Amino acid sequence: MSTLAGLRARAGLTQADVAKALDVTQAAISVWERGDGKPKLAKIPILARLYGTTEQAILAACMEKPSKSSYYVMKRKRG
Repeated sequence: MSTLAGLRARAGLTQADVAKALDVTQAAISVWERGDGKPKLAKIPILARLYGTTEQAILAACMEKPSKSSYYVMKRKRG
């Protein structure tokens, strides 16, 4: 299963890019990607278009709690 962070990274987008497109804060994107919160249902189709995937894939990713190791791998790739 893919995580929201993984789908975003595959799409070549930053958290700031996604936040701007969804009219939310970058902190909100971070919360979703850590699994500490979920986007509103109205944002799912927009995320699917941004990430070049299906709404079902976004919903599945929202249910996937990222492991701490995958979160730190994503941070290291950016840093």
